[in-house]
Amino acid sequence: MFRRILLASVALAPLSAPAFAACSDAKPADGTVVICTGTDTKGVKNKDANGVSVTIAAGASVSNAAKTDNHVIHLNDDAIISVQGTLTSTSVKDAINLVDNARVTIDGTVSAPDPDSDGVQAENGLSLTILEGGTISAGKKGVNGGDGNGSTVTNHGTIIAGTEGIELGDDGSILNTGTITAKDDAINAGENATIVNTGTIHSVQDDLGIDFVQDGIDIDSGRVVNSGLIQSDDDAAIDFDATRAPELASVITNSGRILGAAGIIVETGHNDDGSLNGEAANTAAQRVYNLAGGRIEATSGPALKLGAGDDGYFGAAGSVLVGAADLGQGDDLFALEAGAMVSGDVRMGEGADVLSFSGLFGGAGLGLFDGGLGTDVVSFAGYLRSDISSLSWSDDILGLTFADGFALSLTSFETVTLGTRSYTLSELMPAVPLPAPLLMLGSALGGLALLRRRR
Repeated sequence: MFRRILLASVALAPLSAPAFAACSDAKPADGTVVICTGTDTKGVKNKDANGVSVTIAAGASVSNAAKTDNHVIHLNDDAIISVQGTLTSTSVKDAINLVDNARVTIDGTVSAPDPDSDGVQAENGLSLTILEGGTISAGKKGVNGGDGNGSTVTNHGTIIAGTEGIELGDDGSILNTGTITAKDDAINAGENATIVNTGTIHSVQDDLGIDFVQDGIDIDSGRVVNSGLIQSDDDAAIDFDATRAPELASVITNSGRILGAAGIIVETGHNDDGSLNGEAANTAAQRVYNLAGGRIEATSGPALKLGAGDDGYFGAAGSVLVGAADLGQGDDLFALEAGAMVSGDVRMGEGADVLSFSGLFGGAGLGLFDGGLGTDVVSFAGYLRSDISSLSWSDDILGLTFADGFALSLTSFETVTLGTRSYTLSELMPAVPLPAPLLMLGSALGGLALLRRRR
C-alpha cells in the first residue's frame, strides 16, 4: 500500500511544480527571454545579464521575500520589461532595478510600499511607458532615473510616490496624460528637460511632518507645456533650480492651470528677507506664455518670481495671472493683450524693461506696475494721448485712466508710448486738466526721468 501511495505522489509532482516556479528563469543569462505566468516569490535577478526580456503576463503575480536583499527584477543593460500582471516588492528593495537603455512597459501594477523602495530605478536611456490601466505605487520614488541622462517617461496611467514621482537627469522627456501624485516633487528633472502635461501633476500636502520641498515640477532648465493641472499644495507649482547653461532660456507655455503656494519661481540665492540662503542662483531667462484659458495662481506667495536674466511674461486674451509678479534683474518684458487678467502688482526689477499693453482694455482695472532701476518703457499700442481721461500723482506713483475705463498705476518708468509716439511725464501732463500743484510738479520735473522712484 505504501509503495502505491509513494508512486502516486511522484506521478502528481510535475503537475504542481509550475505554481512554485512561475517565471521560466529566475537567474537568466544574456539575451534570455523570461515569461512569468503564475505566482512567483523569487523574482528575476542577474545584475550582470544584458539584453534580458521579462514578461509578467496578465494574471501573474511576481514578488520577493519580505526580508530579502534582492530587488524583484534586477538586471543590467538593455533589459526589456513588460508588466501586465502584478509586480510587488515586499522588502526594502526596488520592484524593478535596471541600468542603461532599458525599455519598460507597465499595463498592470508595480508596487514597492516600503519607504526606502522605488517602483522603477534605472540609469541612462530609460524608456518607460505606463499605459492607461498601469500603476506605479512606491514608498520612495515612483520612477528613479537618478543622474542618468536621456531618459523618456510616458505616463497614461497613475504614479503615486512617497517622495518624488519621477526623477530624471539631464535631457529627459516626460509626457503625462494621466496622474502623478507625490509627497515631494511630483517631477524632478535636470537640464534641458521637456515636460508636456495634459493630465495632473500634483505634489500633495505633507502629512508626515517631513520637510520636503514639495514642488509640482522642480527643473534646472528646459521646456514645460501644460494644458492640464500642475499643482503644489505647499510650495511652488514650478521651481527652477540653478542651471549649468545660463545662456539658454527656459520656456513655459500654459493653457491649463498652474497652482501653488507660489506659481512659477526660480532660485535666486536669497531668502525672502534678502539674506543669502547658500543656494546657487538661476541667472538664465525664463519666458512664460500664458495662453487663452491659461491660469497661473499663487495662494500665498508670488505668482511669478523669475530672478536674474532677460525674462518675459506674455499674457494672451483670456489668460489669468493671480498673485504678485517679480521679474527680477535683467532686461525684462511684461506684455498683455486686451482681455488678459492680472490680479497683483508687477515689479519689473533692475534693467531696461518694457511693459506692453496691446489692444483696448475697456473697463479693466489693474494694479501697480513698477519699472524698477534702469531705463524703462511702458507702451499702450491701442491708445492715443487724447484717450487719457485722468491722471493722478501721489508718492511717485502715477494713476492713469483712459476714456474707456482702463485704469492702472505706474512708477519708475522713463517713457510712455501711446500709439506710435513716446512721451515724458512733463509732456503727458497737459493732456488733461490737472490741479495747480500737479502742474507745478510737472514743470519742476521738466526733462527728468519719468516716474523714477527714489531708492
